[in-house]
Amino acid sequence: MFIEKSKYLSSTRVRIMDKELTDGAWKKKLIRHVGTAKSDLDLAVLIQKAKEMLFQLERPGQLDLEFADIRNRGGLRVTGEYHEAADLILGHFFDRLHIKGPNLRLLRLLVIARILLPQSKMRTARFIKRSFGTSVELDQIYRFMDTLAKGQDSVLSSIRSYLTEAYPGSFELLLYDVTTLYFETDNEDEDVGDLPGLRKRGYSKDKREDQPQVVLGLGVNSLGMPLTYRLYPGNTYEGSTLLDGIDETLKTGNCQAS
Repeated sequence: MFIEKSKYLSSTRVRIMDKELTDGAWKKKLIRHVGTAKSDLDLAVLIQKAKEMLFQLERPGQLDLEFADIRNRGGLRVTGEYHEAADLILGHFFDRLHIKGPNLRLLRLLVIARILLPQSKMRTARFIKRSFGTSVELDQIYRFMDTLAKGQDSVLSSIRSYLTEAYPGSFELLLYDVTTLYFETDNEDEDVGDLPGLRKRGYSKDKREDQPQVVLGLGVNSLGMPLTYRLYPGNTYEGSTLLDGIDETLKTGNCQAS
C-alpha cells in the first residue's frame, strides 16, 4: 500500500492505494479516500492523516511511537531509551574475555556501541548517553583512547587467551592480510631520529595516493576472529610486513610455525 496525491479539478486528492495483479497486469486499487485539499496547509494535514491510516492498515493494533507525533498521543511521551538486551548479551560476551585494565566500564560501553552503531566518537558519546543512561564526554573518550593504546598488549593477550581456550580448533589455519587507511590531511608525520613517522604517502588500496596513510596488518584465525594487528608507516611495502605479521600472529595460543 502507498499514499497517492492526484489532481481533481482545482483540488488535490489524497488516497491510500494498492496494486493488484489483474489479467496479467498490475492495476491500482483504491483502499481508502483520505480527503481533498484546496490549500498547501490542507494537503499537509491530509498527508499526515494518510500516514497514520497507512500505519494502522499495515500494522493493525500496533501503537505508533514515532517521535515526531508522540506529543499528539493523549499524553503519552517517550522519556528515553535503553538497550537492555545489548547490554546484557553483548556485555556478557565482553565480560567473558576477562580483559584487565583501567576503566573497563567505558571500554565495555564503547565496544557495545561500536557493534550496534559504528560512527564517530562524538556521535558515539551521544548514543551512549541516549541509549545506556550513562553520560560520556567526548574528551573522556579521547583521553581513554590514549590510555587504551598503552595497555593494548594486555587487551590483546586477554582476547588471545579466550579464543585459544574457547575455539582451539580454529588455530589450525591462520590468515594474515594487509590494508591501508588514509587520513584527511595534507601533512605527513615527521621522522623522529631512527623512528619513522607513521602517516606517510604510499600505495593506497583506496586509490588515495594524495593522502597520508598507515599500513595495517591483521592476523585472524580460521573463523575470522582477530588475533593481533600491527601498524606500519604508510610508505611501507606490504610484502615486507609479512614475516613480522606472521611471527606476531604465531605468538597466539599454542600456534607454531610449520
